Amino acid sequence: MRQAEDKRLASVAGFDHHLTKPVTLELLRSVVRGIVRDVANSPGAADRQLMTELAIDFKDGVYLFEGFWYENLVDAANYARLRQRSDVTRILSFEH
Repeated sequence: MRQAEDKRLASVAGFDHHLTKPVTLELLRSVVRGIVRDVANSPGAADRQLMTELAIDFKDGVYLFEGFWYENLVDAANYARLRQRSDVTRILSFEH
């Protein structure tokens, strides 16, 4: 029970991982690989600006929009724009 609370507190404090002793070498390698992958795939400044405009998040190496996961920003952005257009169309159809 305490371990779950420790993980929650670590997450609230901004930590991405919470490891408990003893940590195996394979677990440590896996965590480090994930961090390296995330850094290598992290969006640049222009991508972050687009993501802010379209309310797209990036976590664990994937892009997130409205609960859906995308491997690349292009797909997430296309879906976000499609949703924006359909929302506008729906609003305009109610006005007439």
